[in-house]
Order: sequence, then C-alpha cells, then structure tokens
Amino acid sequence: MDYKNLATRNLIDKCVSRDPLAWAEFIGRFSRLIEFSVKKTLEKYPDVGAGESVKDIRQDIFMSLWNKNKLAKVVNRRAIKYWLVVMSRNAAVDHLRRQEKNVLAGDESYFEKFPARIPVGEEAMQNTRDLSKKIKRACNSLASKEKIIFKLYFKKRLKAKEIAEILNISLGGVTSTVAKIRKKINSEI
Repeated sequence: MDYKNLATRNLIDKCVSRDPLAWAEFIGRFSRLIEFSVKKTLEKYPDVGAGESVKDIRQDIFMSLWNKNKLAKVVNRRAIKYWLVVMSRNAAVDHLRRQEKNVLAGDESYFEKFPARIPVGEEAMQNTRDLSKKIKRACNSLASKEKIIFKLYFKKRLKAKEIAEILNISLGGVTSTVAKIRKKINSEI
C-alpha cells in the first residue's frame, strides 16, 4: 500500500489501528508542523532555551499519540493540523512548567528583567483598554483556521508563504484569509 498518497483521515484510521508504516508516514507528514509549533512556543521564553527541548518535546508528543492512541479521539480528522498545533503548544507549555525553576534566575524574577512601564494618562489607558476589547471581540469571532493564521501572521510576523507551507494550504488561501481577518477587525474598530 502506498501511504504517501493516502488521504489524511485514512492515514489516521491506519494509525489508530497501530499500522507501523502508517505511523512512519504520519510522523513524516506532521513532524515539521509539530516541531515548528513547539519551537515558536518556546521562543517566547528565551531564558529557558529551545535547543534540544524542541526535539525532545516532539518525540514526547509522538510517543503520547502512539502509547495513548490519542488519534482515536480526534473527531474532525480534516482539522488534524489545527489539533496538532494546539497539542504541540500545550506540550511545550507543560515542558516550560516543568522547567519553571530555570525561568527564575537567582533572586530576580524573569518578569522583573523587563523595563518598567512608561506612565500614561488615564484617558490614553482607557482608549487602549477599549481598543483591546474590540480587537479581542473581533478575534473571538474568527473561525479556528483564521485564529491560527491570525497568530502566525500578525503575532509571530510570519510571511504568508511560510504560513502556507506550515499549514499545507495555498498561498492564495492564506492571503485571502488575512484580508478577511483585517476586514473583520476593522469593522469592529
């Protein structure tokens, strides 16, 4: 059987039934996505360091998927990439929690290393809070695919081409989704 041309949902069915060749293909298809998601999550905390942790976490994710047969719990198999991104992020955060003692350096908290806030007038603060609420409201109205693209494009500052490669969707799909997101946010603001 040619697993490379197998549809993702069929590949997942084979993985759930513990087919080792299907697992090898699954790992080949999704390893890069998982590694990228873990790396981007860990990069938010430079004191912890990503280094070998990315590969360790990726390996732990695949072991968890295999040992606990977690793919059997995936209801919407067409959204497996989004499910894996969320799972990868959660695994990276769990790793950070276990490494929490490394985040604290001596007597100084990690967050104390940032410069003090610049004082701003109450009116400016209220305007910022209002704008923030509007943006959050707009983001909450986004579909799950749009939320992921929003985070990758606007928060992580990835190029549309990079997002298309990571999510395995067309460049046009990414750019049109970004345009829709902008339109939704602008209509809220």
